[in-house]
Amino acid sequence: MFGRKKREEEQAEQTRKQEEAARKEQEIRQSINQMQAQLSKRAQEVQQLNKELEAAKADKKQAEATQRQLQAMQKEMAALQQRLKEAEAQSASAAPASAPAAPQQPVAAPRPEGLAIGATAWVRKAGGKGLNRRSAPGLNSTVHDSLTIGTQMTLLEGPLTADGYTWWRMRTSDGREGWVAGEELVMQPE
Repeated sequence: MFGRKKREEEQAEQTRKQEEAARKEQEIRQSINQMQAQLSKRAQEVQQLNKELEAAKADKKQAEATQRQLQAMQKEMAALQQRLKEAEAQSASAAPASAPAAPQQPVAAPRPEGLAIGATAWVRKAGGKGLNRRSAPGLNSTVHDSLTIGTQMTLLEGPLTADGYTWWRMRTSDGREGWVAGEELVMQPE
């Protein structure tokens, strides 16, 4: 009887150890499954980030190509404006002295540094007065109102040259649109 009891205790101990080992194995499997799920999720995130990186690289290449195209067009515009000035000078010297001068029409102007369509600009402080918002480029156009120093705006069109100024069509942050002299604009609020 004593030997039998000893065997039963040994079998019970062996069963307990097997159950403990099975429980630990189950915990390890669950940990492995959780880690595999996390790895899978991270792999998907990495794949998505790689796609976004490739798209960003493509966008950067597109932006660089657009910038190069814009610079080429600006050079072409400057050359055309120079040819226009030369033609105007020739026309003025060939015109009879009695002919009345035609009103100056706005012409495309080279873009000053920083100012560009879509850029944000502000009315500068220098001069200490507001900036007239006009119906069209030129000093003979209707003045809608005067924009105060520091008024923020988005440039929509331009530049055009008329009456000795470079004109930009713009929209203020409160929605007013019109034409202003670019010489009175700055790229940072003062």
